[in-house]
Amino acid sequence: MMTIIRIIGSMRFAVGILLLLAVVLAWATVLDSRYGSEASAFAVYHAWWFLGLCGLLGGSVLASALLRFPWKKHQIGFVVTHLGILVLMAGCVLTFWRGQDGSLGLFEGASGDTAFLKTLHFEVTDGERVDEIPFRPGPFSWRNYADSSMKVEPSQRLSAFPWNGIPSDRKRPEWSVGNGVTVRVEDYVRGTVQPVSKEPTLVIWGPLEKGGKAETYALVPSRMDQRIHAPSGEAVVFWRTESAAEMAFFQNGTPDFINPTQAQLVLGLEGKIYRMPLNALPFGEAKGVEGTDWTVTLSRVEPEICMVKLTVANGKTGKNATLTLVADAPELSVQGRAENVFASLWVPTEKLEYVSPNGKPLPVEDDAERMKPMLERMHKLISGPRVEILEQGGQYATRFWKAPKLCRVFPVKVGKPFMVMPGLRMVIRSGEAEDFPGYAVVPMPISGKHHAQGGSVFVRLTATVDGVATTGWIRAADMVVGGTPEMPDDPTEVLWAQGKERTVKIMLKPDRVALGFRLRLDKFNRRLDPGTATAARYSSTVSLLDGEGNVLRENIVVNLNQPVDFQDTKTGRVWRVFQTSFRGPIPPNDPVFTQVVLPGDMREQLYVSWFTVNDAPGRGLLYFGCLLMVLGIGILYSMKAYFFK
Repeated sequence: MMTIIRIIGSMRFAVGILLLLAVVLAWATVLDSRYGSEASAFAVYHAWWFLGLCGLLGGSVLASALLRFPWKKHQIGFVVTHLGILVLMAGCVLTFWRGQDGSLGLFEGASGDTAFLKTLHFEVTDGERVDEIPFRPGPFSWRNYADSSMKVEPSQRLSAFPWNGIPSDRKRPEWSVGNGVTVRVEDYVRGTVQPVSKEPTLVIWGPLEKGGKAETYALVPSRMDQRIHAPSGEAVVFWRTESAAEMAFFQNGTPDFINPTQAQLVLGLEGKIYRMPLNALPFGEAKGVEGTDWTVTLSRVEPEICMVKLTVANGKTGKNATLTLVADAPELSVQGRAENVFASLWVPTEKLEYVSPNGKPLPVEDDAERMKPMLERMHKLISGPRVEILEQGGQYATRFWKAPKLCRVFPVKVGKPFMVMPGLRMVIRSGEAEDFPGYAVVPMPISGKHHAQGGSVFVRLTATVDGVATTGWIRAADMVVGGTPEMPDDPTEVLWAQGKERTVKIMLKPDRVALGFRLRLDKFNRRLDPGTATAARYSSTVSLLDGEGNVLRENIVVNLNQPVDFQDTKTGRVWRVFQTSFRGPIPPNDPVFTQVVLPGDMREQLYVSWFTVNDAPGRGLLYFGCLLMVLGIGILYSMKAYFFK
């Protein structure tokens, strides 16, 4: 044991560790300048081996002091200096393990008591149950790593060392939440979104007897008055869905037409298909779906355009969905995607013939006569044979309808021609990949002025609920600025995973921490450089509030380089608040201004002030360790210890 202590406490060992640390720190500085501080912390400062080197340095300092025990008078400076180093390192370790850094944004006049951290978590909401999954993806888009199978430019490919060997959730991207729910991250991107420059295209060949000429069309969601028409006259309608359940219903929810003269309603409930004649539904009354807890209530019928409106409800679970079905324009139908309820209406005759079995007449609108010619013109636009194309997650399916029967339903492969019917041949050719409607996710460069640590965070998830998988992109939710009114969730920030009998909501959110006190931004102060719009200096005047909104201190000025300390009276934690940045002035015609400022408020502009809040529990040890080191060095030189024997 003494041999090991002598080796660790020797001058050669200490010099070797210091030289190695110097090389490592120089390398970390290069990484910082090229990739940013988050990458250098990921690769070096938070790596287990770097912490091990620091531990060896601390062990060397301790061993060198112990080897000289019992200490003599001329060694007091030496001992105090080494004690200062150990205290300093202890403060660093304590801050590393227990410290936190967050951001707090406030509108003028608003207050906040929660800071947002740089780390992320998935929030999985299943009814009343909410689970949080910590997510530590690393500083780069996953496709940039050397072992990724995704294609990127060679200049955007990271070297295998050191990045591939660093632990992160990239190595284990799947979690089981429990209760039949699993979440898997397929891709992670630090970047932005750009409009898709080219939609998929549909190529249609005309009949051979007419020359078989090919026509190319942009494959975009159809509008009633802008449908694609094949050379042989058939209409082509196209729409998209994010729901795998809707795609399955599209392929299986076809009519059987036992009675080929009656309209038929086809329902998709909990992954099963149910069919019933429309005339079996009494108008305005609930009709049970045989063998289920579901009921259907018909609330509106428009015979001129073959449209119905109905409510599908489950008396056992309390679910209900209101659907609008247009037989000749399924792309316009409103489905119950959130409730996992789908339906289609099939009318084999020229006009929808409906007679309620309860004898109840259909309600007549006041302007029915005036609207009738318009509805008839609308019906002419959408009636007739049609090809329906549905896209879900890059997969396509097609069905062809020509009254009084459905001719064909089949999946379609991109780039492979398919025959809809004799004389009608098509092929779908892919455009640029679309991650959000109309947009594609684009990674930021891994280095340079706009490196990967800028931009927003996007993840592509596959969520499995009760064996049903849903895949899609979501964007990490933004930090909430204090004073922002409560708004509905941004659709780009939510993935709805539909199971057999439930829908699970998944979001990616920044971690947050309660400060234990509340700050109110009373006024943002800005001074401009003469003759410019550039801020020479800026600060925030804030008030400290308790949990009930009572003012404890006011007129506290937080300057750019003069932070202020606030204490959580319950836990004793001291948060140091720094002035970081700002946004503004925001004029009254800005949508943000109208959302935040109440009517009657006469303000002509608005500011947002951003603060960095820092909790460093080892700060006192750091200061004390530095003081001991200065004191020890002073003792060394004052006593001229190096000349004593």
